[in-house]
Amino acid sequence: MIIPINNLTFSITATLTAQCALFIALIFAGTILTGYILEKFIRLPTIAGYIIGGLIMGPSVLNIAQWAPFSKPFTIPCDENIVSLLPADIAMFFLALLSSLCAISYLLWIAGYETDIQNMMKVGIPAIMGGIFGALLPIIGIFFAGYVGLLGTISGVSALALGLIFAATSISIPVAVLVAYKKMHLKSSQATLGAAVVDDILAVILVSLFFMTLPRRILETAHHTTETPHNLWLTLGGMILIFITMYIVGRYCMLPIIRWISRTHQVNLLVSYAFCMMLFYFAGAELLGGLAGITGAYFAGLFHRQGDTHHRVIKQIEPFVKDILLPLFLGSIGLQTNIRLLSASQWIIVLILLAIAIITKLLGCYIATLIATIKSSCENRWTLLESYLFGSSMVARGEVGLVVATLLRSMHVITQDLYVMSVVVIILTTIATPIMLSIGFSYSEQEIC
Repeated sequence: MIIPINNLTFSITATLTAQCALFIALIFAGTILTGYILEKFIRLPTIAGYIIGGLIMGPSVLNIAQWAPFSKPFTIPCDENIVSLLPADIAMFFLALLSSLCAISYLLWIAGYETDIQNMMKVGIPAIMGGIFGALLPIIGIFFAGYVGLLGTISGVSALALGLIFAATSISIPVAVLVAYKKMHLKSSQATLGAAVVDDILAVILVSLFFMTLPRRILETAHHTTETPHNLWLTLGGMILIFITMYIVGRYCMLPIIRWISRTHQVNLLVSYAFCMMLFYFAGAELLGGLAGITGAYFAGLFHRQGDTHHRVIKQIEPFVKDILLPLFLGSIGLQTNIRLLSASQWIIVLILLAIAIITKLLGCYIATLIATIKSSCENRWTLLESYLFGSSMVARGEVGLVVATLLRSMHVITQDLYVMSVVVIILTTIATPIMLSIGFSYSEQEIC
């Protein structure tokens, strides 16, 4: 295959294609096998097993990218130079793109599709309050830990920046668990979806405020980045505008077309249309509204549900998402991290950050449900187990935190060591979430019995 890039061309050979296929096959097989073994013998949730499988296949343990079949570089011309890439690098790029564009988007699309608006309205107060407290408490907790010296010698600005990294929840991980366990109907699950949107928006606003108030000397040292601080009012305006646009397009464009296609009984066309609109919403939220693209994918699924009353699309795509995209997505998370780079003292800081990241989300959701319980009638009260499930669903951090961490590192607000530790903590929260949820689900089933 000949690939043109500007005025240059290079060919993707059959050998390179085979090497990339072998790399992805090994990652997929290792991830699936690890998830199965850990679930069978130590009853670890499959979701967590997939992530650990990625860690084992990655530089932390086996480092298959350096194995002989993938060690011969592939060269392409670039201006007057020659760029060398390993087959594993190309395969990893493909996995990262597939995960961010399809796996995460589809998971959030399914979450939106399975969201019951009426049930979400019933959990409105805890969802809003959970999102607010869930974003603010990690910032406060990590800043205080840095202030008293628990995180080593770091400045107040760096401590505040670390807090911002852990403000937003990664909804894709808990959604993957909830979909796998068929628990999307729970009150805590519906609250999680609303709270994740709230703390995503609040985190973006807080990051914008942070960059607007950074000392000029820090901004002047960011010579390796083209990013500039966003105007807060432009950011807010973009968010409001994209929400209005998504509603108008969903209500007056998506729904009529879905109903028309449904009357023609063209299921394949309906699946293609759903995929296309998911990508449009994903891109619109990210490029126009300043939101995470997954927020757009969520709303695309939400509107699609209202038109596809016979659930034709979900029956077609759900097996592919669960059996193919989900293991690749979760495996790629562990694959990109090398935990061997951390020293003993840095591991202590990682554990402190992990404890703060978990406790502050649990505490924030508990406060939110406590407020809702005080103000609600008896039948709408939250039990301690429901509050725990809500908080556990909010523990995972992911793509938003990684983006913020990368931006802060490029602007020299945090050091490379803090950046690596932040990435490790983010991964550990994605492992902790399915474990915590599975514990909660087991207690829930015992109560029913």
